[in-house]
Amino acid sequence: MMYVYINHDEEVDRSRKLGIMAVTLRDVAKAVGVSPIAVSKVLHDKGGNVRVSTAKAEIIRRVAAEMNYTPNN
Repeated sequence: MMYVYINHDEEVDRSRKLGIMAVTLRDVAKAVGVSPIAVSKVLHDKGGNVRVSTAKAEIIRRVAAEMNYTPNN
């Protein structure tokens, strides 16, 4: 019997690049190197007591736009 290892993250990234799967807050957070809650705070003004610098907020917005992030609701 032969097993083939598939890297889930690579498969998800490939699917999203092909437009098969929507980009999520987690994807944006991973690309920027912050938590998903920080991305939510910046893009949706939700996130409680999370503080994000102005510079980091600009990066989050830019990366979200580049990744074509759109909220579910």
